[in-house]
Amino acid sequence: MKETFYFPHNDNAIGDEKITRLLMGMGYEGYGLYWAVVEKLYQSGGKLQADFDLIAFGLRCEKEKVSRLVSDYELFSVADGLLSSPAVDRRLKERYNRV
Repeated sequence: MKETFYFPHNDNAIGDEKITRLLMGMGYEGYGLYWAVVEKLYQSGGKLQADFDLIAFGLRCEKEKVSRLVSDYELFSVADGLLSSPAVDRRLKERYNRV
């Protein structure tokens, strides 16, 4: 049986300035894509290959939407070919420090 974990979701995430800009630019589709990528990051230990074609296929959306989500809203970062999120990194670190 696959292990599943809870991850914190701030109850005021929708009020965050970056999320508000995401909603302005991509609507609730972008918001849903954001949380889908966050879930994938948690499932993969905080890093994903920054292969927007592969991510888009997994989310059943267009590559352009993934590219905009990652590059236009400062919610994710890409370094050395890996996609990550400072918020996810911080929360994963907290989880590992509790163990």
